[in-house]
Amino acid sequence: MTALTGERVWQASLADPSFSAEMPEGSPIREAIKPFIEAAPTALAEFLDQPLTLQVLGDAKIVFLRYCLGNDFVEKVGGAAGMGGELIKSLLEGIVETLAEMLKDVPAFLEAMGATEEQAMLSPQVGLNAANQADYKAGKLTVADVLRTQPAVILKNSD
Repeated sequence: MTALTGERVWQASLADPSFSAEMPEGSPIREAIKPFIEAAPTALAEFLDQPLTLQVLGDAKIVFLRYCLGNDFVEKVGGAAGMGGELIKSLLEGIVETLAEMLKDVPAFLEAMGATEEQAMLSPQVGLNAANQADYKAGKLTVADVLRTQPAVILKNSD
């Protein structure tokens, strides 16, 4: 299989309407976000070959958000969006804390939600497309596959 490049993840992001709608062509936010999206294969290197599960999805989101926080994402995107950096930083830190708390005990979280892992993973909130859902059910879907086809599932955290 072809190595996963940052450019490929960026192009897949642009092809995803749920992602690209938030960063129209020519937008300063688009240019500010691009280096972070392109860094995803490096930032998530430890996860690329792992089968996608709710735990792996959450862990990958947390690692990517921490990568962003540690690499001036707040300053770059906040400036491009005309927003105060502290607000964005606070929002991202809140997402990380919420995910980390939720992932401490995935089985208990699922039980509290009255759902199975498969129900959660196939839900609209996760947002896997039909092909990725089929690969997930077959146990063949990896983090790298999602970054190649639907990077917003892992990289987008605004929903």
